[in-house]
Amino acid sequence: MKKGDIMSALTLETVSDLEEEVDINNTYSSLWKSPGAKSRFDTSHVLDHLRRIRFNKDCEIAVGTDSQYRGKYLFYITVVALWERGKGGTYYYKSEYVKRLHFGNVNQKMRMFDEVGRTIEVANMITEQTGIKPVCHVDASAPVKKEFTSSFSEQLKGYVISSGYDCVLKPESYAANCIADRHTKRKIRVKETI
Repeated sequence: MKKGDIMSALTLETVSDLEEEVDINNTYSSLWKSPGAKSRFDTSHVLDHLRRIRFNKDCEIAVGTDSQYRGKYLFYITVVALWERGKGGTYYYKSEYVKRLHFGNVNQKMRMFDEVGRTIEVANMITEQTGIKPVCHVDASAPVKKEFTSSFSEQLKGYVISSGYDCVLKPESYAANCIADRHTKRKIRVKETI
């Protein structure tokens, strides 16, 4: 079984189609969730988990982001995935809403660059705080695939590599392509507070 298959199976098993309440005012945007956990975690909890496994050579840490339009908003999910060869994996994710006006209605290329920027931002934080250099997963197809994102996937990959990280594109980019993608497409109840 390939790594992507394992993470897909993990994602399908842990991400149900139940509704999730989200706050479009981003009250919890700095907090992380994990599958099966009832509470949210601050960043220090995630970093502590990463520090505990940093010397495990069989563990891969990947960061990826995906986004989806939701009415007047753009919904981002950023994932930190931990995959241990032969033992499976887990992940943490956080969400954020951004007004759709930020990118207009049609500029998907800029949205993809923003996704990669968010991924690099989290990767930088992990590297600075733990000394671990995660792999950045990008939700874009390779140039040979002839998809929309194929036309600029090398630019996205160059952005990641020039930031000092290894880059993985679809279909191997499970943190962005499977896990974050699955969470952006969940049914939600929007909680708008004043």
